[in-house]
Amino acid sequence: MEPVVDEVLDLQDGRRLAYCEWGSREGAPVVFINGSPAGSRLWIPDERVTEDRAVRLVTFDRPGTGRSDPKAPRRLSDVPLDLAALADALEIERFPVIGYSTGGVYAAACAALLGPRVTGAAIVSTRHLALYNVGERPESYDELDAESRAVYDLAQQDPLAAAEHCKQQDAEWVEQLRERPESIWDGPAEERAPEGDRWFWRDAERTASFYSSIREALRQGIEGYKWESLDVFLPWGFRLSEISVPVTIWYGVQDARFQGRGLELEKWVEERIPGCTVVTWDDAGHMGLVKYWDTVLDSIL
Repeated sequence: MEPVVDEVLDLQDGRRLAYCEWGSREGAPVVFINGSPAGSRLWIPDERVTEDRAVRLVTFDRPGTGRSDPKAPRRLSDVPLDLAALADALEIERFPVIGYSTGGVYAAACAALLGPRVTGAAIVSTRHLALYNVGERPESYDELDAESRAVYDLAQQDPLAAAEHCKQQDAEWVEQLRERPESIWDGPAEERAPEGDRWFWRDAERTASFYSSIREALRQGIEGYKWESLDVFLPWGFRLSEISVPVTIWYGVQDARFQGRGLELEKWVEERIPGCTVVTWDDAGHMGLVKYWDTVLDSIL
């Protein structure tokens, strides 16, 4: 399926912001913030469910990804400003946000910084809020490997130099991923994935859409991704305790990215965000959002 709208917005600072709308333009607005490096405006978890729910689902490319112009230097707190400008242009006053994987930390930023415009947030399969939150969880710095600590330290002194370091470190991998997105796995995805996600990787239609989104996200090569990997190492511009809207944290117990620490990390987040709730999926891994897209949508409508 194709998005209902695939357009570019001219921002006040001269940059262009690419976005899509899915479902029904007359439906209740919902903003979906994708992950990285698969995070382009062209992928949503389930197009048919989105159509059936008749929501007005909005997706957008963060700076330097897809068709959105780069911004350098940048921080997490810049993304909510772009989203506010997009919502203004689309005449959407209030909306909930869903953040998936890396996108979860941007969803948290929007929930904290956009005030009453954000009505609620669903944050799915996101370890970043605890694992990289040095400002509120200082021990996360000690948990980084030596290379990541070096990048973190450099970012505090010279963000542009840190971004250049990330560029040199990841350029070859990003180029390979852009040319052959299935290389995100070391072997056949349906074998490498946890049992609860294998149904997704066996679905040729779903994987084709997912891989196309990776190509689109990396259209500009490393320029966007080098900041995507650095954003959480720079000052966030908000604290989790400042989020005052309802937040639900969702994650699949089989998600290898949490390295067996999912409940520990997400419970820490739950304690920091007032009124936050954690929901686990025993039968899913990182692709749990696709399996339970209807449930997550319903929870914020």
